[in-house]
Amino acid sequence: MKSKKNFDLIIIGAGPAGLTSAIYVGRANLNVLVIEKEGIGSLLMAHKIDNYSGFSDGIPGKELYEKMKKQALKYGVNFRKSTLLGIVTDLGKTATYLVEEIRKAKAEK
Repeated sequence: MKSKKNFDLIIIGAGPAGLTSAIYVGRANLNVLVIEKEGIGSLLMAHKIDNYSGFSDGIPGKELYEKMKKQALKYGVNFRKSTLLGIVTDLGKTATYLVEEIRKAKAEK
């Protein structure tokens, strides 16, 4: 295990929903981590997305991903390329287990 770090929120997946959530949470000055798989996902593999608001002529999935990630980074969002092994909840805290390390997020009741 390399290190431990606590987050207010951990988002699993860097698709449009995950990245949009990360932007909102980052703007609220909360400490957020997005866990994403390396180089795969329907957004990255999409040749063109025609039904996303604000892009009436469509946009390549990779370009949309890059724009959204850039905006999330602007608000201090942390990204980690990893494979999620599982989530364990105990006494109001949630520990998210990754391949190389353990990351923790606060759990709200």
